[in-house]
Amino acid sequence: MVLVEIAKRLIDAGLVQGFFLAFLILYKKKNNPANRILASLLIVFAIAIAHASFAGAHLSALIRTPLKIKEPFVMLVAPLVWMYVNSIAGKKTLPWPKVLVHCLPFVLFALFTLPFVVHRNDLNPQHVVFHNTTLFTFIAWCFIIVQFSFYLVKIQRLVRLHSQQATRELSNTEAVSLQWVKVFMLIFILFYVFVLFAAFAQLHLPDLRYFNYAVGLLYTFSVFLIGYRGLFQKDVFFTAPHPSPLPLPETPTSSTTPAKPNVSSTTDDGTSNQALFDSILAYMDKHKPYLNADLSLTELARQLKLNRNQLSHLINTHTQENFYTFVNTYRVAEVKQLLTSPKHQHYTILTLAYEAGFSSKSSFNRIFKNITGSTPSEYQATIRRK
Repeated sequence: MVLVEIAKRLIDAGLVQGFFLAFLILYKKKNNPANRILASLLIVFAIAIAHASFAGAHLSALIRTPLKIKEPFVMLVAPLVWMYVNSIAGKKTLPWPKVLVHCLPFVLFALFTLPFVVHRNDLNPQHVVFHNTTLFTFIAWCFIIVQFSFYLVKIQRLVRLHSQQATRELSNTEAVSLQWVKVFMLIFILFYVFVLFAAFAQLHLPDLRYFNYAVGLLYTFSVFLIGYRGLFQKDVFFTAPHPSPLPLPETPTSSTTPAKPNVSSTTDDGTSNQALFDSILAYMDKHKPYLNADLSLTELARQLKLNRNQLSHLINTHTQENFYTFVNTYRVAEVKQLLTSPKHQHYTILTLAYEAGFSSKSSFNRIFKNITGSTPSEYQATIRRK
């Protein structure tokens, strides 16, 4: 019974926090479409907690339906998660008619249940509609599983495309909310497992004593994880800019500004492209634009007076790498050089990584090992043994 009381207190906290965090996200952060969708999702969680933990037992005495699904709000989770991921990925906001289409399963379920909101004693238990209760419930849960699977595929595809687009444009991808996508994928999988368990439980174990507590705790976990991550998440949305149709005009340089390579023209023959790429490499070596952690393909193209698509094509053709790997290879080389420099011996590896243009410890460690085959600490130890 102690565990039951703890579960009740946690569920109560989840109910309050759901509405509270939705309010904070709407009024304490920039009121963009992603935050509005996130607030809607938190409100759905809070209402679902109230329904599963408090109203469910009372409604079961008033509602007799051929569906044994006690938690209809599960039908709103999948489309809202997808709409949120779609929004933070920088896609266009869905018009209201399309939003309603995605919420149609929940609406249909509500309309299907409405005629049965009558007292049990007013119904004939032998009514034909109740003869196939198990069949109705099985069909409903199969639909929910298909719905979750459908949106899971859409989210995975969106994450993959967004990640590919980010690595083509950015040299550091930590600020484009991809970690948020991973968190939501985790929640999505948890709900998917819950749906499978609930389908079995409702069909074969109809008298589960603590089933509503399990539902409430799952929603409570979702509220705390998603709500607080959303509250402190930076409002960064990645949208690839449109390429300029022509190179930018050359601007005069002062005597104190290093002259930039003249790479504003190109032809279709291989020799000119090679010469152009050699000029890009010379610029990278001389001016070290990769030291800027916010360096993007568009910004580097502006510095080189190139069309961004042209620059991307040259990098891909001559290195077989995307922009992300191309720039971070220079950053790794810079860190390796700093590690061998006597005047930088008193600096930590992480400090040198930030000096080289990396924006986080995790990305630096991952990229360094991918390129060199060893961790930064292992590489430093190897240098000191020489």
